[in-house]
Amino acid sequence: MKKKAIFSPFVLILDIGILVFWIVLQVYLGYSWKEAIFSGSTWLLFLAVLAYVSSFIRYHKRK
Repeated sequence: MKKKAIFSPFVLILDIGILVFWIVLQVYLGYSWKEAIFSGSTWLLFLAVLAYVSSFIRYHKRK
């Protein structure tokens, strides 16, 4: 049985919201904006969001 991925705009907005929340949280904890944006953990989250966005676009182009 093949599992279907969830490609909905809600998940897309949620992913971007988590990324923005992570940056704001780091700034709140005392990092500068530059440190928060260019930290390794932020880039890992950014790559995860980017992978989801590309899959989202490919899925909806095939539909």
